[in-house]
Amino acid sequence: MKAWDKEHYLLAVVVLIALVLAVKTVRFGGSGAIKVAVMQQQGAIITLDTPKTQTEQKILHVKTINFANKSVLEHPDVGVLGFSSNFFMEVQTRMEVEKAGEYTIYIASDDGFRLHIDGRVICEHIGDRPFSTSTCNTALSSGAHELRIDYFQGGGPLGLKALYKHAQQDQPVLIGKNSDFARFEETK
Repeated sequence: MKAWDKEHYLLAVVVLIALVLAVKTVRFGGSGAIKVAVMQQQGAIITLDTPKTQTEQKILHVKTINFANKSVLEHPDVGVLGFSSNFFMEVQTRMEVEKAGEYTIYIASDDGFRLHIDGRVICEHIGDRPFSTSTCNTALSSGAHELRIDYFQGGGPLGLKALYKHAQQDQPVLIGKNSDFARFEETK
């Protein structure tokens, strides 16, 4: 009977470890054209190029890049996420350009970011800053383009918002929202 008890004890420990690992990497519900990986850093983040030593990761899907300018990471599609300092985010989406031409992408962030389109760095601010907007200009051909924004939050207030605008558009539109100039497909 003692061997049977030891097997159950060992099984309980294995199940507990599996549950802890499952909680450390959670995929939030939600749907949208934008995939976001949020990675908690083990130590302080000084710049976007600080080596990553993550302790926790959460994957979520959202409809727009519109993380509130607050003291804790929050998005209208998924609510409060619980991250407040020393984390990285990798934001990815596919933009189907309907009308080729000059596009302006506005990245508002507190702290640093790096915008990639089709694997090429378009613009960046790699250090700390208060919530500020950078203007990134690029020519885009018709068809699909892969967008990725790398972001980090050191300490204090945080936020990330991204918009796009074709030269013929009157107003910028949140990345993730369709327009006559570009559209975004839901990710799985």
